[in-house]
Amino acid sequence: MKSCFFLSASLLVACSVKAQVIFQKTYGGHQYENSDCMYRGPGSITRTAEGGYAICHATASYGVPASTSGESLYFLKIDDNGDTLVTRAYNSGGNSIGRSIFEAAGGGYVMGATMGGAAGTSLIRVNANGDTLWTRSFSPIPGGFGGTGYYGFPFNDGGFGAVGEYGETVQNHSTFCAGLAKVDANGNLVFGKTYYYNPALFNGTGMRFYSASPTSDGGVLATGYIDDMEIDVVVVRMDSTGNVLWAKSYDLSTEEAGLMAKELPDHSIAVTGYVALSTT
Repeated sequence: MKSCFFLSASLLVACSVKAQVIFQKTYGGHQYENSDCMYRGPGSITRTAEGGYAICHATASYGVPASTSGESLYFLKIDDNGDTLVTRAYNSGGNSIGRSIFEAAGGGYVMGATMGGAAGTSLIRVNANGDTLWTRSFSPIPGGFGGTGYYGFPFNDGGFGAVGEYGETVQNHSTFCAGLAKVDANGNLVFGKTYYYNPALFNGTGMRFYSASPTSDGGVLATGYIDDMEIDVVVVRMDSTGNVLWAKSYDLSTEEAGLMAKELPDHSIAVTGYVALSTT
């Protein structure tokens, strides 16, 4: 039976394509849990090859000592009936939020996250039981970036990527920049690059990537927004080493942002996101 699902905070509702509820369950502890798909960052739940689902989000119930306020990255694995198989919490000294998850080709899962402390944008690879295999932070390394991580994704060659944003001073102005990093299957850095506004190209004051996906030629397609006194959708296509092939912005209203961009079988591109419509 084909099914769909809706995830909101710690509530998961699974239903058939005819909208018949298969199960509805809540997960978490004595405080609160939060799924970032409520805000930005699609992909915080994924279907597993063995059946069931793997979810990442944030928890204030587990992983942080009682004397410390904050959230930990929360990994949850459930079966087709919604029954819990695995729960894990990960923290690096501050608020840590899981924003995306996918199943790795070599087994286990990779999560894109914003980790607390100085870690910032991070990728975490775990095995099928949620045990950590490696963690890569993109804050303290040359060519890397810290800030806020929004999305992790697989490259076609077996490596993994992460996108996010961070603050920087460019041409004596404080701005926020988009970042892309790639690691190999073992978490070793391949490259890390940042992308800031170019008035001739973007006519903006800042840029942020919310998600990215691989393209058929081994490159990357990223989307998010630029800020040029209005918030506009931005779509950037890069080659396999992160070099920009082209970048386009789209102004539909006073505020819009791209949340996901995918290359389709005919090599056209579909972009989903949000648009703020004026009522005046």
